[in-house]
Amino acid sequence: MLVAKTLAALDQTTYTRVVVGGGVGANRALRERLSAAARERGAEVFYPDLQFCTDNGAMIALVGALRLRHDAVDD
Repeated sequence: MLVAKTLAALDQTTYTRVVVGGGVGANRALRERLSAAARERGAEVFYPDLQFCTDNGAMIALVGALRLRHDAVDD
């Protein structure tokens, strides 16, 4: 779905470059499919290094776990 929507956006604009960010950027299958499809259209896709493709949900869960552990020790 993300590949199809991204390609549709490219088709409706004059843009030839796409930047993918966030946790979805770590998906290797998405990277391969989107890069190949964009290349066929003469477009480029840019991805951050995997270490920078973070998921906010995971970060929030970690903070919650740390706070829970801290609060449990304080009581």
